[in-house]
Amino acid sequence: DTLPDIPQDFGGSRVYVPLNFNSRYNGPQLMRVCLASSLNIPAVYILYHIGIDAYMAKLSELGFASLDGTRSSTGLSLALGSGEVTLHELVTAFSVFPRDGLLPGGSRVYKTDTSRIICDFLSDKNARSLGFGFAQVFDTPYPAIFKTGTSNQFQDIIALGAVSGYTAGVWLGNFSGETVIGKTGSSIPAGIVRRILDYLVERDGPSAAQTF
Repeated sequence: DTLPDIPQDFGGSRVYVPLNFNSRYNGPQLMRVCLASSLNIPAVYILYHIGIDAYMAKLSELGFASLDGTRSSTGLSLALGSGEVTLHELVTAFSVFPRDGLLPGGSRVYKTDTSRIICDFLSDKNARSLGFGFAQVFDTPYPAIFKTGTSNQFQDIIALGAVSGYTAGVWLGNFSGETVIGKTGSSIPAGIVRRILDYLVERDGPSAAQTF
């Protein structure tokens, strides 16, 4: 599908106007590009049409217990990470994609085909280039997917990465909520995740990073 990365406002009495991280608009973009390049406005657009209740139900299914009981204070900014969750919850949820839709323990959350399509999106360097250029940190010699996150004032910078056999996540931040280093999740956290995956694939061989 093609999604609108254009100025939009959502809501009723309380209007929500999301911005991309770089405050730019890119016009109509394929969903593949929107996800791989971490475009904010299309993410909010999708959540608006899916509905917050349905999305939170899916997040609960994925194991985000930290969000239990928060519906009354949750709005469309949830699409951009406004809900406070743990790194362990993020890593566990991200692992369903290279695991063909299965959570650790065997519970199915997504169909196999759906998971493989998402992996194809998140491993597509051309789709990622709009948001991140052709950053070498993501250019692995083995099949891998990546997703990064950066809060507005750089209080939290996060990177997730996975191969077929392993999922890794790195959070840089502090508990006082101050700016960390003024860098994005695609910088230092992504570099650490990449080194972890390099080590695991080198240690375990091809079985650790089969084609998705």
